[in-house]
Amino acid sequence: MHALRAAQAMLNQDGFILLTRTQPIRYAVERTERNGTTLGEEYFSNADYNSPSHWNENIAQTR
Repeated sequence: MHALRAAQAMLNQDGFILLTRTQPIRYAVERTERNGTTLGEEYFSNADYNSPSHWNENIAQTR
């Protein structure tokens, strides 16, 4: 909530905040390429993973 309030404070009067949800298939494709596995294996995998951000080295999606 703190981050959203800080972002809201920086908006123009007619501005808005757009929140999006990542597509799990994208990360499955990346893991498939990295691990040499099939897309189905990675999409339905329950294994932990770490997917680094391509725009900020301090952020990573993990499960």
